[in-house]
Amino acid sequence: MRETLDEMYAKVQRWFVGQLADMAIMGLLSAAVLWVIGVPFALPLGVLSGVLGFVPYIGFAVSLVPPVLLALADDPLKAVWVVVAYVLIQQVEINLIYPFLMSRAVSLHPAVVVFALFALGPIFGIMGLVIAIPLAAASQVLVRRMWVERMDSSGVDPGPPPKPERSPKRGPGSRQAPVRVAAPSSSTAPSLSMAHSTLTLLLGLRGPITKL
Repeated sequence: MRETLDEMYAKVQRWFVGQLADMAIMGLLSAAVLWVIGVPFALPLGVLSGVLGFVPYIGFAVSLVPPVLLALADDPLKAVWVVVAYVLIQQVEINLIYPFLMSRAVSLHPAVVVFALFALGPIFGIMGLVIAIPLAAASQVLVRRMWVERMDSSGVDPGPPPKPERSPKRGPGSRQAPVRVAAPSSSTAPSLSMAHSTLTLLLGLRGPITKL
């Protein structure tokens, strides 16, 4: 049990490191895009986007509000470009960056990462999005320790059910045993002699009848 708890703790630590890496990547991408568009305070806004990105999906969407307001004060067209750029960055994060980082950090398949987020997010809200990945990683450790490893250590079933016996196949050169016909039993002998006597009697009477 001690080893299981230690492994779960290590998984949570690696998840936190992966989360920090995702926040740093999103902050740098946001700052670079805002600088290219020409929005003032691009670096602080990028840092804000990275910090709010601790909450998957929702945090990055909330970080869109300040740069849009600053872009509207300068040029409405810049605000449109900011929205388009943030939507593209978020799609890249949802489909590529975040699942890849979490799969490398906690050894979870990207499909499991996305499933955990979409399963716990609607149920528990923001808190569900935060705890989805560490909870999935801890569950993976428990399942492997409590079930998979025990099944592997149990080995082969010592008392498997008996297999049904199969009749031996006959080869092309094999001969089939001759079928023996049973001799008539003694109980049928009187009936056969009686039938024979009756037939003889009828044939003997046929001669005189035909002569008449």
